[in-house]
Amino acid sequence: MRNYVTPAHCAVCDTWKGKDNMVAQIDSDYCCADCAQQHNKPGRFEAYSSSDDLGKCLILNSLSENGCEDEYMSSEGWGYCGRFGNYLLYLDTSGFVTYDEFDTEEKAEARYMALYKDGMGADEFAAYVHDGRAGYSASLDGKHIGIYPTQRRAIAACRLECMRTGYYPDLWYVNDHGNYTFVEDWR
Repeated sequence: MRNYVTPAHCAVCDTWKGKDNMVAQIDSDYCCADCAQQHNKPGRFEAYSSSDDLGKCLILNSLSENGCEDEYMSSEGWGYCGRFGNYLLYLDTSGFVTYDEFDTEEKAEARYMALYKDGMGADEFAAYVHDGRAGYSASLDGKHIGIYPTQRRAIAACRLECMRTGYYPDLWYVNDHGNYTFVEDWR
């Protein structure tokens, strides 16, 4: 009687091995025991000691390196966050990699959007109103629009510039301490 080995592909080392040699699985992606053992030491993935958790983190990291996210954001000072179905993968500014697993995709999306609105989604292509000593500075897509006496006028200037250019990004208010606030319904 022959013993058949069910093949499985390790997403981390890009090799085919037997399914019984895999320690973690996310959908059709696997992580082999060799990869988990190789990364089970101080370093980028040190938050996980169990093979299953470490393997899932390695799979998600491999998927992010190949651009397979459902959506992602990255920002200086925040790091990176990618959503893969019901998983969120984080790469902090020090290079450490962690992940969260949620019961449903909707819960993962809700957490992703909460992080986005907390300021992680701000990027150089957005619109900004900065609170400064001389007034409120408005900018769009990295281009300075002007300085205005009130926040309302600065937001209106961003709205007019969006109408002129046809480009409608998200708007962020940056207070005098550098904290970001997502501005809802400004268009």
